[in-house]
Amino acid sequence: MQRKIAFLICAMTAMISFNHAFAVSIEDSGKFEIKSASGDYKIGIGGLFTPMVQLNHEKISANDSRWDLNWMLKRARLRLYGNAYDPALTYLLQLQFENDLINENSNRGSAKLMDASVSWAINQTWFHLAVGKFAVPGSRQQVISSAKSQFLQSSSLLKVFDAVDPYGRDVGLLAHNAWDHQLEYALAVVSNGLAARVGYNHGHLDGYDAVDFAGGDLRCGVGASGFFRSDYMKEIGKTILGSADYMVKYKHFSSNGAFYFKRENEQNWLGVGADAGYLINGKWEPMLRYNWLNQAQVHGHEVMAGLSHYWYGHNVKSQLYFGMDFSKGYNKGFGGLGIQLAL
Repeated sequence: MQRKIAFLICAMTAMISFNHAFAVSIEDSGKFEIKSASGDYKIGIGGLFTPMVQLNHEKISANDSRWDLNWMLKRARLRLYGNAYDPALTYLLQLQFENDLINENSNRGSAKLMDASVSWAINQTWFHLAVGKFAVPGSRQQVISSAKSQFLQSSSLLKVFDAVDPYGRDVGLLAHNAWDHQLEYALAVVSNGLAARVGYNHGHLDGYDAVDFAGGDLRCGVGASGFFRSDYMKEIGKTILGSADYMVKYKHFSSNGAFYFKRENEQNWLGVGADAGYLINGKWEPMLRYNWLNQAQVHGHEVMAGLSHYWYGHNVKSQLYFGMDFSKGYNKGFGGLGIQLAL
């Protein structure tokens, strides 16, 4: 009996000591974090899970068409983030399990490893320095989190105008000012070249959430980005990318889009894309998307409509969508249903 009492006292003492040292918080945004009382140490756990089913109809010729039913795991990701030693020294590790991509450039790490970076806020407002694998600065649609986009399907233009791999990630050095200020900037030196982005946000715009949950008066933002491909030895400037983007929010209406330019192998590519939606009662959002692409082999338009229901904001949402892809040589119709669970 005495041993049991002693064990309970020790266990209670350990729990009290732990609670004094660490605090567990589950925020409204769905974040789960464990942190020290001093704030010098923190670890957060996040994830993203997006299963979808899509029905496709492709008209190959006047007398030939094809139907396909595709079950997809669009996203399955695990994220660890936080700070160590000091609140200004933060880290991010994100793994993706939805694709078995082969990374031809092993210097960028496994394709399963989306993000692996450490950042130091030398000046909280104006200067953060990150090293590792991160999202290369680009248009707003390219750097916004997949979890906070309006459509569960990423814009088809991103595959054409992404500077590096399908996730827009590369290894290098990044200087930025945390993306959430009136005047924002990002400069990166990565294994594939040089990238830069500048932007201006008006009216306390939350420029990296595509949905206007807050509502309120007019808020807007504009930005421009560029990428200059180089291996710093022989290949210099064979690929140049540029973009100009915008975001507008007004009383639960929101829209974002971009103009893209790419010059590769002496050919020019142009693209324009825009998304728009209106949030009703904080739960329902009808949405529209339009994309236009013009290059040597493809000249086409894509239109898409959807209806989202936000059960718990972006953390739990379902979406019904349909659209048409009018590209050179064929027409393709599609429609589907997707669910997003995020933490």
